[in-house]
Amino acid sequence: MIAVAAGEAIEPKSAIPRAVRTVFFRILVFYIGTLTIIAFLIPYTSPELLDASDENVAVAPFTLVFKLAGIDAAASIMNAVILIAILSAGNSGLYASTRMLYAMAQKGMAPRFLLKTNRRSVPMPALLLTALVALGCYGLSLLSSDAYGWLVAASGLAGFITWCGIAWSHLKFRKAYVAQGGRVEDLPFRAKWY
Repeated sequence: MIAVAAGEAIEPKSAIPRAVRTVFFRILVFYIGTLTIIAFLIPYTSPELLDASDENVAVAPFTLVFKLAGIDAAASIMNAVILIAILSAGNSGLYASTRMLYAMAQKGMAPRFLLKTNRRSVPMPALLLTALVALGCYGLSLLSSDAYGWLVAASGLAGFITWCGIAWSHLKFRKAYVAQGGRVEDLPFRAKWY
């Protein structure tokens, strides 16, 4: 996601390091911090945590924290938070997919009609095609309960393969850069513990 956004950044030299640092700290605060707080507030022996039946799916650690705080609308609050998180993830996925499809069209790896943009430089054909595929996947998951599992597995595998490619490219770039006489210290951005 950062790499896609970097392609459109006005000052990528300063924007990318800042984005990488903020992503790291956001993950640290929002995920690790939240889980730590929950671990301190809910005893691991809580009987509500041990009830993992399908009929009682509303009993989740986040919901229990709100219940312990005396907030009766805990389930509704968590549903709102989850909905916002899902919409945010969907929005970022739609953005990244649209921009990648547009970039592929620029390099001749996708149909040329995907290069058309509106007056605000939004590649509308790429956006509409991405949204259509997403809608088709959603429709497929409504037709079969197994389809959702397959879509999630395919998405996870694609993400894993992408990260392997990123790591491989990073290592090969550093080796090639040094082999051509460059010094890693001279790069404008160096990933810590690359």
